[in-house]
Amino acid sequence: MQTGSRSRRPLDLLEACPGLHELHVELVKMHEVSTRTAPHGWGVPETDALAAMTDLRALRLRFGEIDMRALERPISRMTHLETLDLSGNYLDVGQIDPLLSTLSKLPTLRSLSLMYCCNVMKESSQKAFATLLAELAGDHKACTAKLTHLNLGRNPIVGRFQMMGGVADDLQRQLADVLGAAVKLTSLDLFHIRFCGWEAAPISEILVSSIGRVESLRHLNLGGNSIGFFFDFSIMCSNLRALTDLTHLDVSINEEPTAEACKCLVDFALAMPALQILDVTRTLNAGGPNLKYAVDALEGRVTVKSEM
Repeated sequence: MQTGSRSRRPLDLLEACPGLHELHVELVKMHEVSTRTAPHGWGVPETDALAAMTDLRALRLRFGEIDMRALERPISRMTHLETLDLSGNYLDVGQIDPLLSTLSKLPTLRSLSLMYCCNVMKESSQKAFATLLAELAGDHKACTAKLTHLNLGRNPIVGRFQMMGGVADDLQRQLADVLGAAVKLTSLDLFHIRFCGWEAAPISEILVSSIGRVESLRHLNLGGNSIGFFFDFSIMCSNLRALTDLTHLDVSINEEPTAEACKCLVDFALAMPALQILDVTRTLNAGGPNLKYAVDALEGRVTVKSEM
């Protein structure tokens, strides 16, 4: 069930379907105080109703300004939960412990999406995200070891930046440690993790080499990270050659490579025995020689996606 409609209150929908296996709530804000007469908000009654939905297998609470301090109890009761998507909800310092506590109580969790959860304009959110990565690679690495899908896209992981008088730590090494604990990961989404701010920096070989050691990966998204400008495609390819189960590689919305780097990318695709799809949308320019070369060279072997 998906909700976000203004025609019914979230509480009505939750109470009507206590035995759901999948729930998707998007753009419905959580409020600290709510009553049954609140027209569209998400508050105490909705949280209580959610606590009764113990059969859920997939829960997506996206872009709703949720607070894990209020949701720890209901989500922790969902012992059959396989998918948890909290994308678009900014994490802060006080939410990390309840989030980690919740993850540790979900024995069947396999898919975790925390896309766009670090507020680049708020230093406390940056510190919270750094703490989260450190814990997922440290005391809570057992949670990481269970995952087969991880989405950390659109978080400012790459690059240092200054805000409110402080400097955020470079998170690439911490993410590399997280990936070291992700021994069962088959899908990794790191779309647009490069922060284009005051102190822009390239994606590091430390991070890319750590991705290359997750040999179970089948789907990898590295789109939107200025590969080809700050970080060469040839270096990326050399670090990913051990991913022999990879079926889908997304390097869209990066920089147009040189002819030599494009050849490296094509040679890499040809050498990967399981690769089926190479997404180069807005990386290899439509109508350009690089795209034509890639399509011709990979014809019949790998599907080249280059949608406008």
